[in-house]
Amino acid sequence: MNYLFGPPVEKINKLSSDQLEALFKNKNILIVGGTAGIGKALAIASLNRGSNVTVVGRRNPGQDLEKAKFIQKDLTLMRDASKLPNDIDLSKYDIAVFTNGIIASNERVLTKEGVEIDMAVSCLSRFAILKHFVSKKFAANRFDKKVKPRLFLMGFPGKDITVEDVDDMNSEKKYSLMNAHMNTVVANDAFVTYFAKALPNTNVYGLNPGLIKTEIRDNALGKGSWLSFITESVIGAFYPTTTTFAENTLVHLMVSPELENKTDTSFGPDLSILKRNSFLEKDNNYERIIKSIDGLLDKALGATF
Repeated sequence: MNYLFGPPVEKINKLSSDQLEALFKNKNILIVGGTAGIGKALAIASLNRGSNVTVVGRRNPGQDLEKAKFIQKDLTLMRDASKLPNDIDLSKYDIAVFTNGIIASNERVLTKEGVEIDMAVSCLSRFAILKHFVSKKFAANRFDKKVKPRLFLMGFPGKDITVEDVDDMNSEKKYSLMNAHMNTVVANDAFVTYFAKALPNTNVYGLNPGLIKTEIRDNALGKGSWLSFITESVIGAFYPTTTTFAENTLVHLMVSPELENKTDTSFGPDLSILKRNSFLEKDNNYERIIKSIDGLLDKALGATF
């Protein structure tokens, strides 16, 4: 694992406009969660530079993404998410980005499959799709084979969780908004390493977006509430918008040649390499997380309603 200790020791350099145009042109890009927020901003930025973009989400993305291919999926349901690899040809994509995610609400909310909703959207749906990347030969038939294909998982290393949390990823024994969300965060950090090993011909990265004005806090703050309005207004005044983040950070990471030999690495919003979560190194916790998530996925897929 590429664990780096102390302050970031390396940053990725930004590319020129001409470099971005050349590197994005004709790239086939899949964005899961690309119908809103950061994913939608990245989709627009990619389309504007000549890429072929597929966006996946529950809502229709509208005219802003009329040039993109839209695949409608309910990412709260694993039986729907797991069908995505059958609806598209994964072998033709150069880049896949998972931006789908929410923050849990103050009360524990379950999906129809019995999964805590933050875990379902921000973590388990990603795993349900990614498990097919090996069998469906992700990027095997892409046109540009001069560089390795890339897989990005939006999230961040997060704080240490406990072994008890790992054994209760669905928050059945205890629940709090932040504990539930941290479960998804640390699991996604484990996914970066897991899929870097499972897909040795693909470069796999984690991405920490930092604080951005989006709809991700709707569950916690109440969509359309005064609290949500005030909070997002303050965030919007001091932190990047989704468009700014896509243009200043994401487009550079998507195609920078500097990332070619840095698989199993996470990056911050300032293009710096981040220290990974040390919890994953201890006592086989990385494997324990994957086993727990895999078991929860099986349970969700077997649910009846």
